[in-house]
Amino acid sequence: MDQIIAMLDKQYATYEDVDKIKTNMCSKMTSNIPSSCTTFSSQYTGPYLGNGPATWSFPALTNGCGAGGLLESTLTALATGINGFTGNLDQPLTGISFISACNNHDMCYATQGGQNSCDTAFLRNLEVICSSYSSQGGCLDFAYTYRAAVGQAGASAYSNAGLAKQCKNVKEDYIKNCSSSNGPSGT
Repeated sequence: MDQIIAMLDKQYATYEDVDKIKTNMCSKMTSNIPSSCTTFSSQYTGPYLGNGPATWSFPALTNGCGAGGLLESTLTALATGINGFTGNLDQPLTGISFISACNNHDMCYATQGGQNSCDTAFLRNLEVICSSYSSQGGCLDFAYTYRAAVGQAGASAYSNAGLAKQCKNVKEDYIKNCSSSNGPSGT
């Protein structure tokens, strides 16, 4: 019986050590959060949700052909000068949708594989879309314009996608290791 009690005491002590290690780790994770994450995520977090990583919220990974800011303004200005522009960046010509290419471009930016690589793949996707339409010439005008716009004004969108990815990873690590159901109590 004494051996069983000694074994249980040892297991309990081990559990306490693990709990202390988790508490220290979560404390360090919280104190080492990149400042860009709290600034970036606060734009998307409701006022009563708190400000810890577990409550962070981020923009959707994809948003069609409108990124907002300088990139969208540049693209809209350039597209407006092309004959047949519908006024809708997702569908610049009637019956021709670029939304899948734009969403793929957003996902490429999120992987941070290189802005130029993403922009080049974007153009290839737009060319494939255009190749399936008889009004290919006008469509290609838009494809080249979209490629030029992301090349000229996409640096901020690329950077923000990298920040969002980094912060999403911090949030996932925090929830996995420090949430109340997985980590020590009180974190």
